[in-house]
Amino acid sequence: MALYGVHYIEQRSGGGGRCHGTEPQRWLILVVLCLSTMVLVIDNHVPLVAIPSLTSELGASAQELQWITDAHILINVPIAIVAGVAALILVLAAAVLDILVIKGRSTTAGAQPYKKSASKRSRLETRHPSPTALRTPRGTSPSIHPTSLYGLREERPALSTSTSREQQRPTRSIWSGENLTYKECTMSNSINARHERVQAALEQTVAGHDLVGIVAEVQDESGTWFGSAGVADLQSRRRREPGERFHPGSAGKAFTAAAMLTLEAEGRLSLDDTVEEWLPGVVRGNGNDGSKITIRHLHTHTSGLGITGLDVDIVRKYHTRAGFSQHRFDVWTVDQLLKLQLAIPPMYAPGEDFAYCNGGYHIAGAIIEKVTGGSYQDEVDRTVIRPLGLTGTYAPPLTEAGIRGPHPKVYSKQFIKDGVDPDSLTADNYESFLEDPEADPVDVTDKTFFGWSAAGVISTTGDMLRFTRALITGTLLPPAQHRAMWSTVPTRHWLPNTWYGTGVSKWALADGRMLHVVAGVELGSASVTLGTPDGEHMISIHTNSDRDWYAACNQIVEAAFGAPCLPPQ
Repeated sequence: MALYGVHYIEQRSGGGGRCHGTEPQRWLILVVLCLSTMVLVIDNHVPLVAIPSLTSELGASAQELQWITDAHILINVPIAIVAGVAALILVLAAAVLDILVIKGRSTTAGAQPYKKSASKRSRLETRHPSPTALRTPRGTSPSIHPTSLYGLREERPALSTSTSREQQRPTRSIWSGENLTYKECTMSNSINARHERVQAALEQTVAGHDLVGIVAEVQDESGTWFGSAGVADLQSRRRREPGERFHPGSAGKAFTAAAMLTLEAEGRLSLDDTVEEWLPGVVRGNGNDGSKITIRHLHTHTSGLGITGLDVDIVRKYHTRAGFSQHRFDVWTVDQLLKLQLAIPPMYAPGEDFAYCNGGYHIAGAIIEKVTGGSYQDEVDRTVIRPLGLTGTYAPPLTEAGIRGPHPKVYSKQFIKDGVDPDSLTADNYESFLEDPEADPVDVTDKTFFGWSAAGVISTTGDMLRFTRALITGTLLPPAQHRAMWSTVPTRHWLPNTWYGTGVSKWALADGRMLHVVAGVELGSASVTLGTPDGEHMISIHTNSDRDWYAACNQIVEAAFGAPCLPPQ
């Protein structure tokens, strides 16, 4: 029996000495071995039946025969019992050891920290050097063009770019509790290091650029990560939190463009339709001609329409401390917004050059309402917000003031000095007339928003990630409209080394890579959401300050992507 048990183990283990059978099979084998050992011990001694014949041959008496039999029992039976007990002890010891090994494996697997897995997304490159000191000196970041909310004055040099090749995705989640390969452990360490760099950059921007607060939400191969620095409110000193709503400024243009492109996909209009076809007689006067401007021109800022940011009335009302205090709750109408734009002559012929123009998007919003017969807000909700499940996003009417739900307070330092004549302001000298950076910030949270279809949504970092990724990957729009959205033109008098599409833009990094971007600035607020061309590595940044926002965001971009934005050449 013992030999049979050993033979069974060898067969089950393939000769390797390890039983791969089920647990009941393994314990049955051990019991058989225990019993076999007891029998084997007894069988190796002289059987009782052989004693009489043996003693008769030796001439032993009956009394001597009894002594020999008793001695045989007294010696061999205890030996058999001891052998059996020893075998049983070995079985119990093996059982205890097996339990401890199994428990140790379970404990090791359960000790892995939990993170949301993103196994459906491909792995990104993990080359990220240590963060370096900010390359743009304080106070030298591009300034906000008055009321353009995101018109920036920087020249863009010619640049040839190339996108980096993406790596393949991991075969299993790095936090699944499985044994990890060296490559997977390296990837996990790289991701954690990236998040640590972003957190360090957040803290450095608050200290180095005098920001009130700033947050960043990262989406990568490990899932999502959120970091913050500074405060949401200068009085209560509460920290910035995930899910806070804010005004992302001209990021609202991407919502308008997505709504317009959806209407085109539905066959209700074409981007090559002229403004005159949908708004007859509206875009006329002062050299403006709607019959020569297409919807595509409006969305790519190539309509040639003038920039309203330096309108004297706008500067007095919203870009002086006294004027803002008096007019912060003024309610604008669509007609007023259109008249503001058409009161100035065009800068170029349509299609000739780039000039960032909010008024072009106001005209686009009017076309959306003409085509649908409903409000701009309802159409953005139908085509973008509901399909993507953006639960923290909404488009407020022009009459609504403030922000619904949890939100930080926003603070501005973008006011011109007292006594400056608005008529003397130009795009070139405007920054020199701003108040000193050390001036106390103004709480500009509670006010109406007149950006409308040029800057007319409220959102969160999480929703901006989902929205921007849908635009990058093409999951919101059909292929033709997706290509139209990301077909870009070179910019001028805006951000350095950027290209503008249909409500979206592309920004060049210093190492030659290109990021896809949805961004904007509102008084007291700046929002930048960037991603790789495949949408696998994304970051959404928001600061509740507007001074030095570009330099601050650039430092975080460097921490997240390993290179800063390409500076002016």
